[in-house]
Amino acid sequence: MSDTDMTAAELPVPATEAEANSRAVSIRFDDKDMVTTYANVASVAATTDEILLLFGMNKGWAVSGAPIEVGLSNRIIITTSVARGLVDTLTRVLNAGRV
Repeated sequence: MSDTDMTAAELPVPATEAEANSRAVSIRFDDKDMVTTYANVASVAATTDEILLLFGMNKGWAVSGAPIEVGLSNRIIITTSVARGLVDTLTRVLNAGRV
């Protein structure tokens, strides 16, 4: 895979033109070591400083009385400020009807 640029829709909108000029930054994501994992289960836990996102797979069917086992594959720990930005971005994407 190659480097990817952030699209304009993902960048925060500056409040003023002066702010836009003072914070003009080009972001380049290096995805050469990235691993893609599919998840159909997500869970969230939190501490006062961090948000923990847990992802995994439910590979079985719900059987009456049997516990459902979910294999967790990834734990992503982010700061609360990153979590707020993620919420804003996910809300914009979902409201735009892209999914």
